[in-house]
Amino acid sequence: MYPAVVLNLLVMLLVECIHQQMSPRGELLSRIGVAFTIMGVAILVVDYASQLTFLQPALLLGETEGLSPWTQYNPHGIFIALENVGYVLLNLAFLFIGLAMLRMPTRLWRAAGWVFAGAGALTLMLLVFYSASYRVRLDYRFEVTGLAITWLVLIAAPVLLTIAFLKTKPVTAERARRLETSRP
Repeated sequence: MYPAVVLNLLVMLLVECIHQQMSPRGELLSRIGVAFTIMGVAILVVDYASQLTFLQPALLLGETEGLSPWTQYNPHGIFIALENVGYVLLNLAFLFIGLAMLRMPTRLWRAAGWVFAGAGALTLMLLVFYSASYRVRLDYRFEVTGLAITWLVLIAAPVLLTIAFLKTKPVTAERARRLETSRP
């Protein structure tokens, strides 16, 4: 879970870096994406940190009374519920940041935008489908699906963005002034 905490924090940095590259046309959508990312990451970090600092030591010390709702092995427990909320928020962020990236002038940025927006929309549709199909027996179904889609996106999209950043001309002082004067 330590890597999951670090990776979640890096997701927040990635989305903020993407937001900083947005044109004025996509700025509002990307800012909404940043907000959802912060909320989702905060929930997931608290969730994982409580597993590491509260649940794991209690289990190792044999202090198990009342821990059932807190474990990741309880399909109706707090851990799974928090992960569901965290991954829904991250995928909402992906949807908004992806829609903002579709307005970028280069194909690589738009391709990464399609990855983000498509995965965000797919995850949200699967939440609706699973919730309608399984109702109170949702168990781990959405959590596993949301987690898998989220981390696949966070493998694919940054590869496209890395190539896009490498192909982007560095910002010179003159170019920075032109960019600043073009913003409202």
